[in-house]
Amino acid sequence: MIGGQVDGIFDQTNTALPQIKEAKVRALAVTSKVRLPQLKDVPTLSETVLPNFEASTWYGVYAPKGTPQPVLDKVLAAYQKVMTDKAFTDKMAEQAIQLLPAEQYTGAALGKHTENEVARWKTVAARTNISLD
Repeated sequence: MIGGQVDGIFDQTNTALPQIKEAKVRALAVTSKVRLPQLKDVPTLSETVLPNFEASTWYGVYAPKGTPQPVLDKVLAAYQKVMTDKAFTDKMAEQAIQLLPAEQYTGAALGKHTENEVARWKTVAARTNISLD
């Protein structure tokens, strides 16, 4: 886009926000459920052309099946510590990255979210005839 070779893209806020702030690109909408505080004048896609649309970037930490519970507990505790660290959360906020509530940082919650996302995007792929050729 910046080079004038692409008309539009969907991008993550941490890479797009600096370009938006420097007026190198213009944000037309965000794909989150609600407007972002860092881009309060930018509407959501749901507000504009796609009612009830929401898509967000998310990350998960997975371990092989059979990983001992004490190991999983230790990794989860370290992850939760980082996710509540003020320096980390402030840095994420600067980049307009929305963090989930702490109860979402569990194996069960991640498993459910992953299942829901796989089902959701399988439906989208089927409806739009997208294939993995």
